[in-house]
Amino acid sequence: MVESVAQQLSTLSISTGPFQSDGEHYKLLKNYEQIDAHAKSIPSSETSTLTQLVTYLTKPFSSIEEKARSIFVWICENVVYDAESFLSNQHAVYVPSEHDKFFSEDEKKMYCPTSRLTFIQKKGVCSGYARLFKNMCIQSGIQKVSCVVGFAKLVGFNPLNPVDIKESNHEWNAVELEDGSLRLIDACWGAGVLGGSSFQKIFTSRYFFMSPNEMIASHYPEDPKLQLISPPVSPDDFVNRVRIKLKAASARVDGHNIIISVCVPQPGVIYQLSIFAGVRKCEEMLTYFVRVEGGANIEEVSYPSEYGSWKTYAGELISPKTGKMKVGTTYSFKIQFPADKMVAMVMIPPSDQLVSKGNGLFEGEYTPTAPGKVNLVGGSGSRLEGLLAFDVV
Repeated sequence: MVESVAQQLSTLSISTGPFQSDGEHYKLLKNYEQIDAHAKSIPSSETSTLTQLVTYLTKPFSSIEEKARSIFVWICENVVYDAESFLSNQHAVYVPSEHDKFFSEDEKKMYCPTSRLTFIQKKGVCSGYARLFKNMCIQSGIQKVSCVVGFAKLVGFNPLNPVDIKESNHEWNAVELEDGSLRLIDACWGAGVLGGSSFQKIFTSRYFFMSPNEMIASHYPEDPKLQLISPPVSPDDFVNRVRIKLKAASARVDGHNIIISVCVPQPGVIYQLSIFAGVRKCEEMLTYFVRVEGGANIEEVSYPSEYGSWKTYAGELISPKTGKMKVGTTYSFKIQFPADKMVAMVMIPPSDQLVSKGNGLFEGEYTPTAPGKVNLVGGSGSRLEGLLAFDVV
């Protein structure tokens, strides 16, 4: 996504709505634990033919969702991405004289050569995943299943480089349920991720019956109706939307406005803004490209010094966003703490008290009268501690 920054010291309001994690969508899905365990524990004796495999995977289940899930999990667990073929653009070919012996006449009629080769080699590119999924579903009795052809933001995609999304580069699936509604599936991306020249196997359940709001962040079908979004997203809007990373989808990064203060020192430059998140370790989730239209003197921008107590009290300085104040200039302070964590706040000198607005919010105005240091102190009891220090010039 490209955002324009015009102010010298800018606050970017970046809407992440296009890939919102759509929690309500996933609440409607079944608990797949038993289905997944069944698909992952299939005996090798039941995988020698496609007919045996599909029968074993789907026989215990009656609904389209259950059958499709079992097939999806097996493919993700047992088919690896053919990174070598993808990077060299030289794909394996089905040779009847070598490969026909593995299939019955009925299977050769039901399964296309690409899906048959993917089953034999247990590897393939996106078309192999999508077509094998489709054919296995049809054999299980799911008739309304299709391969969706379109453009995906693959490794190396950069919205700043010209790209023609009419040149399709990916395949995934759509399945129609008993009630006539469509669901989106990408077994290829559900199986793992291509990093550099190697495939990293990471099962991601979220690519089964994925929310259209999330899918459109990275997948653009040739047929706009298969976005399952009304009105459909335009090609330009799709290119400019941030692509949610694999980890971010699993972590359910939500769609809200993120307010970020940045110093943009040099105009005419494009900056990369990466968003990291995590519980035990932080990983890159989102990447934005920020086009800077105005510059600022980096020497004029600073932030207050923090005392250890600032982190202890978990404070947030909403305003002013500066650590350098000028004599005689009035500054509006707004500081947020967790509710009931802070009782009193004072600017020293000359001991001007900020007013509590409730729920941990403190506000007030302060006008420095002389050069030097000004300290913001506060506490939850009779003892006040240093929180922030400002320079006055």
